[in-house]
Amino acid sequence: MIRIGIPAHGFQDWAGGVDFLFTVVDGLRAAAPGAELHLLVPQARPVRRWKRLKLTLRRMLGDGIRDRRATPLDCSALAALCDAVHSIPPGPDAVAEASARLRLDAVLPSH
Repeated sequence: MIRIGIPAHGFQDWAGGVDFLFTVVDGLRAAAPGAELHLLVPQARPVRRWKRLKLTLRRMLGDGIRDRRATPLDCSALAALCDAVHSIPPGPDAVAEASARLRLDAVLPSH
Protein backbone atom coordinates (compact mmCIF):
# COMPACT_ATOMS: atom_id res chain seq x y z
CA MET A 1 0.00 0.00 0.00
CA ILE A 2 1.32 3.41 -0.94
CA ARG A 3 1.15 6.20 1.64
CA ILE A 4 0.68 9.70 0.18
CA GLY A 5 0.94 13.02 2.01
CA ILE A 6 -1.21 15.96 0.92
CA PRO A 7 0.07 19.25 2.39
CA ALA A 8 -2.63 21.90 2.70
CA HIS A 9 -0.01 24.68 2.96
CA GLY A 10 -1.11 27.64 0.86
CA PHE A 11 -4.30 25.90 -0.24
CA GLN A 12 -6.43 25.92 2.91
CA ASP A 13 -6.96 29.69 3.01
CA TRP A 14 -8.79 30.04 -0.30
CA ALA A 15 -11.66 28.11 -1.83
CA GLY A 16 -9.90 27.58 -5.18
CA GLY A 17 -7.00 25.88 -3.44
CA VAL A 18 -9.21 23.62 -1.37
CA ASP A 19 -11.26 22.76 -4.47
CA PHE A 20 -8.06 21.96 -6.36
CA LEU A 21 -6.81 19.64 -3.62
CA PHE A 22 -10.26 18.05 -3.36
CA THR A 23 -10.18 17.26 -7.08
CA VAL A 24 -6.66 15.79 -6.85
CA VAL A 25 -7.53 13.68 -3.81
CA ASP A 26 -10.80 12.53 -5.37
CA GLY A 27 -8.83 11.49 -8.46
CA LEU A 28 -6.29 9.61 -6.34
CA ARG A 29 -9.15 7.78 -4.58
CA ALA A 30 -10.59 6.74 -7.97
CA ALA A 31 -7.25 5.75 -9.54
CA ALA A 32 -5.67 4.08 -6.52
CA PRO A 33 -8.38 2.99 -4.09
CA GLY A 34 -5.83 1.20 -1.90
CA ALA A 35 -3.67 4.29 -1.40
CA GLU A 36 -3.50 5.65 2.14
CA LEU A 37 -3.95 9.45 2.03
CA HIS A 38 -2.69 11.71 4.82
CA LEU A 39 -3.80 15.36 4.91
CA LEU A 40 -1.08 17.57 6.46
CA VAL A 41 -2.72 20.72 7.81
CA PRO A 42 -0.39 23.49 9.00
CA GLN A 43 -1.30 24.95 12.37
CA ALA A 44 -2.98 28.24 11.65
CA ARG A 45 -2.51 31.41 13.55
CA PRO A 46 -4.53 31.82 15.57
CA VAL A 47 -4.75 28.18 16.68
CA ARG A 48 -8.51 28.68 17.05
CA ARG A 49 -8.94 28.03 13.32
CA TRP A 50 -7.41 24.53 13.62
CA LYS A 51 -9.66 23.79 16.59
CA ARG A 52 -12.66 24.85 14.49
CA LEU A 53 -11.55 22.49 11.69
CA LYS A 54 -11.16 19.59 14.13
CA LEU A 55 -14.62 20.27 15.59
CA THR A 56 -16.12 20.34 12.09
CA LEU A 57 -14.38 17.05 11.25
CA ARG A 58 -15.64 15.38 14.42
CA ARG A 59 -19.20 16.46 13.67
CA MET A 60 -18.95 15.48 10.05
CA LEU A 61 -17.34 12.08 10.51
CA GLY A 62 -19.33 11.31 13.63
CA ASP A 63 -22.61 12.00 11.84
CA GLY A 64 -21.51 10.34 8.62
CA ILE A 65 -22.17 13.52 6.63
CA ARG A 66 -20.15 13.89 3.43
CA ASP A 67 -20.48 17.42 2.10
CA ARG A 68 -18.70 17.52 -1.27
CA ARG A 69 -18.50 21.36 -1.41
CA ALA A 70 -15.31 22.90 -0.03
CA THR A 71 -15.70 26.40 1.34
CA PRO A 72 -13.03 29.01 2.08
CA LEU A 73 -11.10 28.39 5.30
CA ASP A 74 -12.60 24.92 5.59
CA CYS A 75 -10.89 21.65 4.60
CA SER A 76 -13.55 19.37 6.08
CA ALA A 77 -14.83 17.91 2.79
CA LEU A 78 -11.26 17.32 1.68
CA ALA A 79 -10.35 15.75 5.02
CA ALA A 80 -13.31 13.38 4.74
CA LEU A 81 -11.68 11.82 1.67
CA CYS A 82 -8.40 11.21 3.52
CA ASP A 83 -7.49 8.36 5.83
CA ALA A 84 -5.88 10.63 8.42
CA VAL A 85 -5.54 14.34 9.20
CA HIS A 86 -2.37 15.59 10.88
CA SER A 87 -1.78 19.01 12.39
CA ILE A 88 1.79 20.10 11.69
CA PRO A 89 3.69 23.37 12.19
CA PRO A 90 3.84 25.72 9.19
CA GLY A 91 6.88 25.53 6.91
CA PRO A 92 8.64 23.05 4.64
CA ASP A 93 10.71 21.51 7.45
CA ALA A 94 7.50 20.35 9.13
CA VAL A 95 6.39 18.60 5.93
CA ALA A 96 9.72 16.77 5.71
CA GLU A 97 9.53 15.78 9.40
CA ALA A 98 5.92 14.57 9.05
CA SER A 99 6.84 12.65 5.90
CA ALA A 100 9.58 10.77 7.73
CA ARG A 101 7.53 10.22 10.90
CA LEU A 102 4.49 8.94 8.98
CA ARG A 103 6.63 6.91 6.56
CA LEU A 104 5.04 8.51 3.52
CA ASP A 105 6.05 7.17 0.13
CA ALA A 106 5.17 10.40 -1.70
CA VAL A 107 4.16 13.97 -0.88
CA LEU A 108 2.17 16.11 -3.29
CA PRO A 109 3.65 19.51 -4.13
CA SER A 110 2.35 22.53 -2.28
CA HIS A 111 2.80 26.30 -2.25
